[in-house]
Amino acid sequence: MRVRIELLDVVCRDTEDVTGADTLYLVGGASDGIQQRPVITSRMWINTGQIRAFAPDQQLVFDAEVPPGRMVHVGLQAYDEDAGKDWAKHGAWITKLAQEIATQLEQLPRDTTQPPPTDPTQPQNPDPRQVVAGLLRAAAAAANFFVPLDKDDFLGSLAVDLPLGAPGSEIREWTFNSRSTGWWSSWRYTVRYRVTREGAMADIADGTLLNEQNTEGIFVVFGGAKFWVPSSEMVEFYGGWNKVQTVPSGALSALLPVPREGTLLRERSSDPVYRMQNNQRCWILSATALERYGGWGAVRVVPDGQLAAIPEGPQISN
Repeated sequence: MRVRIELLDVVCRDTEDVTGADTLYLVGGASDGIQQRPVITSRMWINTGQIRAFAPDQQLVFDAEVPPGRMVHVGLQAYDEDAGKDWAKHGAWITKLAQEIATQLEQLPRDTTQPPPTDPTQPQNPDPRQVVAGLLRAAAAAANFFVPLDKDDFLGSLAVDLPLGAPGSEIREWTFNSRSTGWWSSWRYTVRYRVTREGAMADIADGTLLNEQNTEGIFVVFGGAKFWVPSSEMVEFYGGWNKVQTVPSGALSALLPVPREGTLLRERSSDPVYRMQNNQRCWILSATALERYGGWGAVRVVPDGQLAAIPEGPQISN
């Protein structure tokens, strides 16, 4: 699935500078754990009550094909420029920030819920729970290397993990204000950004909750296939009603008929774990075999009774 993230505009309801306009810029980046993109926007003069759009060449935060099983992580920090700097060096700052992001992600623990890459030359994904923290550390380091002396005023941070949801576009808001930092001056900003997902429904992230427009049924996706969620209690088990995404009528028919090859599954109230092989669910009989395929962390839990429709194949003993 292709994911594109773009900055749209900034709404200023109160500036940090008590004497007038702020000089706002953003620094940070986005990554799916392997691919990454640094972000340093040019400075923007903005005053209370104004809405300022990001320049077209400053909008892009991320744009790449993201493989199934990953998500896009965004870590940005907002600053009010107090220290003068040579913005002609913007390209050099971007290069250094990219190096810092790569270093931070390389130092993260690896994702033990996923099996090792089949290609030994490919890196193991970092722990997705820690990618945003790495991006924000890189952003803080960037602020230090291009403002080494008199520091700019920090205004707020964005830390968000974006799963591969249903294809479509949504506009999100990031609001930051003085109450989050405790500083004496007051400010309030809202940055709007657009997230666009393009691709096949089968690329949707595991655990995504879906509902077709004008219908009542809720389904959870694992391995690119859908499983009926029979109760509100199970909806809460998968994250709650606010996680349910509505898709157009008929969209669920584009999902796979059975989970993709290699998906590990078990029913919520049952112990047996199955691996999808040749469109069949194959019972894994040993802990050794389970570890070879990624261990318990890679097992997806479906509602009770939902595996019965998948043909059962040969058992996996070792």
